[in-house]
Amino acid sequence: MSSKHFANQSRRHCGASARIAGCLTLLALAACAKPAADPPSDPAADRTMGESTPELQVIVTGGLHTVTLITAAPEQVRGFFAAFGLEPLPLPPVGPGALRAEAALWGVTEEVAATQSMLANSRLPGAPRLRVLTVAPDSATVRSDYSAQADGGASLGFACLPSAELAGLAPAAQFEVTVPRPDNAGNYTVQERYFHAPESVLIPCVTRPPDVAPIAPLDPAVGVGGPAYAGIVVADVERELRFYRDGLGLIKTRDIELREPKLLAAAGLPTDAVVRFVQVAAPGTQSGVLTLLDLGAKGVRNEHLRPPARGLVLWTFPVGDILVARDRVKAAGGVVVAGPLATTSPYLGDHQALTVRTPAGVLLELVATTVE
Repeated sequence: MSSKHFANQSRRHCGASARIAGCLTLLALAACAKPAADPPSDPAADRTMGESTPELQVIVTGGLHTVTLITAAPEQVRGFFAAFGLEPLPLPPVGPGALRAEAALWGVTEEVAATQSMLANSRLPGAPRLRVLTVAPDSATVRSDYSAQADGGASLGFACLPSAELAGLAPAAQFEVTVPRPDNAGNYTVQERYFHAPESVLIPCVTRPPDVAPIAPLDPAVGVGGPAYAGIVVADVERELRFYRDGLGLIKTRDIELREPKLLAAAGLPTDAVVRFVQVAAPGTQSGVLTLLDLGAKGVRNEHLRPPARGLVLWTFPVGDILVARDRVKAAGGVVVAGPLATTSPYLGDHQALTVRTPAGVLLELVATTVE
């Protein structure tokens, strides 16, 4: 399997209130957060999430490639994300065999799979894409509002220049926070704007000062970069971390606890909650990461995490060998939902894919391109 081929395929085809927003941003809550005061349940596992060891076999060949959003309002979705530089890619019709494979992989009917559109910024070929599928308005939803208390996909974060006007979209909330510099040499101020996307998806737009690298490469045409990360609420982040480490070879890049009662109240959460805020990424990547939030006993379990529920439901990563990925995922406590299947698509060409369910119930799609 060739990760270089996967990257070449991608480049070729790429042409209201602070109450809700506060919990899901990458940096705003971190301003009042503390490093985890108590050791994790498995200290050895926690250490290896942040370092390279001989036992850590990297299965993924890159960062987050695609995020899937299921909606009942595709035109609203396209209009909203156009302000963030994401435009539909030209996709020719998918053949019957590939359509059946996609429907099986994504857990939807062939009719829903046939509605696929792909949004991307052609000027940022390395940024994750947004796949959009359309279902009926009466379909179940991942979340009925922008609260971060329930499990499931919750947010997409973008980097933003201060001058980014975002096609006149009005933020639901905006403020500034002070956070430690990456080199720990003092602090710097971050500007935060939060937007409400269709299907109760929260969009944090993060502006860092000029002397600090943005959270994603920026497109100067719109003053936006990304998506930079995807936020998911999970029931047991420690168990989920072990899965991402052992199953995919991802590393932990951030791990803090949120305890400030005023911030928790502003986010609509119990003031005695302790929120674990963790990021995992493919080794060597600076963007395209997953952010995991765990509210412990204060979290709300959710039955509608995966397709065909409306909302953020599926996260795609490239892997080098689909069979190795399958075996590693199963050994790490994941469940293979569909595949491996050999198929083709307009934006990946010939490839193999499988979908797996993590211990928290999150649905991942793993894709390996076929060697030419």
